[in-house]
Amino acid sequence: MFMGKFKTGKTFNPLTFFVGFWCFWAIVSMTNPYQMFAVSNKTYLLVWVQVVCVSLGYLAVAKKNLSAKFDLSEVGSKILYSRTFAFLQLFVLTFLTFYYFKYKSLLSSMTSNDMRRIIFEKGLLFSSSAEYMFYYWVITAIIYASLVIAISSFALHGKKNLSLFLVLINCFMFGQVGQGRLVYFYMMVFLAVGLGLKRDIYKNSTFKIKPKKSWGVYLVLILAVIFIMNRTSARRMGVSMSFGDSIKVFFTTSVEQFIIYFTGPFRTLDYFIQSNLVNVTGHTFGRSVFAGIEEILTTLLIPIGGSQLQANMANTLMASFTSPAIHIGGGLSFNAFYTSVMNFYMDGGLPMLICLSFAYGIIMGMLYNFCMNNMNIFTFSLLVYTTYNMITSEMRWNYSAPATWVVVFVLILGHRLYVKRTVGSKGLYDYKSPSLLTKF
Repeated sequence: MFMGKFKTGKTFNPLTFFVGFWCFWAIVSMTNPYQMFAVSNKTYLLVWVQVVCVSLGYLAVAKKNLSAKFDLSEVGSKILYSRTFAFLQLFVLTFLTFYYFKYKSLLSSMTSNDMRRIIFEKGLLFSSSAEYMFYYWVITAIIYASLVIAISSFALHGKKNLSLFLVLINCFMFGQVGQGRLVYFYMMVFLAVGLGLKRDIYKNSTFKIKPKKSWGVYLVLILAVIFIMNRTSARRMGVSMSFGDSIKVFFTTSVEQFIIYFTGPFRTLDYFIQSNLVNVTGHTFGRSVFAGIEEILTTLLIPIGGSQLQANMANTLMASFTSPAIHIGGGLSFNAFYTSVMNFYMDGGLPMLICLSFAYGIIMGMLYNFCMNNMNIFTFSLLVYTTYNMITSEMRWNYSAPATWVVVFVLILGHRLYVKRTVGSKGLYDYKSPSLLTKF
């Protein structure tokens, strides 16, 4: 963390968030909270190997004081005020409303235990594979891309607008379909990362803020998200509660679930290592790290005989042991989240864990340099989003999901179109010094 600040000259850089999150939850995990099983030293060693190698890769390429002084108000968030963006949110809201009422109708004849199960299966909520993919590849990607852009703009400027409201409504509806809480976690982390990055950028810019007003709005948003998460937790437990009960739930059940949520992955990873599951599935040699891209390509090849490839996809192999719940001690069961270490280890054991972790650090360092040298709403959002994925690698490798790659592609494409338009029409960027925002 200190080396990251020394190397980049900025406290809040991707490496700070990555190392801080991993180290904090590793320390908490070592206390074996709620009588959870102890994790072996070998598993913790593999965790530290990844953290160290990612850090070394990042430090090898990250540069210091990349951002020259420029007016962040010129970064612009005009896309959020466009009709196209608003219509896109209404388009998504239409689909989410349909699935919400269909989901509620299905639950009327099911138990609370089925709340999460049916959103991951085909045949009930989703009538076909095409519908399932449309929801998780397109709708989900639009929601997350819109959210990170809207939250990034909100973090930078502290301004509320109709587009932000529509994005938050879509996120709420998305969370209601399946009673998921992860989208609310996205909101809080995006905001925290965005504010942290802005704090460092602000030192080298003429961007002006109104701290008291902005922080008041941020606090209200965070409290609202926590309240919704608590209510979602209560519904998943099959109970209803008042506002007062929500506060009680937060300090009891929600805090407990929060700790389990982030320490459980160490136990599942330990299960993966101690059970030698890689000997059953075989090494995937890069396919686990790029599982999201592999799934997209394999799915597109199904019409010409790709169904056989689908059965051998890295995601299919990993799902064979990540989907079933395992006991992690204290009467608790856990599944799905096995940390990014599992993906890297699946690709070739310890040697690939070292090489891929180092390469990941290099890529993130280069991305940080690029975004800081080419600052606009899309590159800022891309930095926030990829930093989020670094943070949550403590739980899982998000790049196993096709939607993650779609979001990254959309943000990069948005940057290219933004630069093409601004350079072509206004001459805002100087290619010889792309970090400078020249005024004409």
